[in-house]
Amino acid sequence: MIRANDPNLRSWVPIPEHSDFPIQNLPLGIICNNEYHHVATRIGDHVLDLAVLNKSGLLGVDFVQEIFEQDSINACIGLGKEMMRDLRNRISRLLDDKHDDLRKDVDLREASLFHINNVEVCMPVKIGNYTDF
Repeated sequence: MIRANDPNLRSWVPIPEHSDFPIQNLPLGIICNNEYHHVATRIGDHVLDLAVLNKSGLLGVDFVQEIFEQDSINACIGLGKEMMRDLRNRISRLLDDKHDDLRKDVDLREASLFHINNVEVCMPVKIGNYTDF
């Protein structure tokens, strides 16, 4: 089990009871507007912009910024299982109620954490080919 799936984790982000998006389930998706497409994750009723977080340095030094400034999550998927686990663990740590790097940085929090109703969610993957079998 990876740390990000620990059932004992609790987030400082408010999460409605019975939410499909607790801290243990941080799916990747795309948020967009007229100016950009960014990779993001959902937690509770909020969306966390990973491009903004990576630019701040809070995701660490392993991720190329362009990975998070795409109109699909295909580049993230292409990182491989080990890097994706590392990414999920880093995001989980930033949202964990025992860590306050993001929670205490009001400017960064306001630039990266949005209520789901305040963002446009776009198709997360590009399908190059499809075969029915």
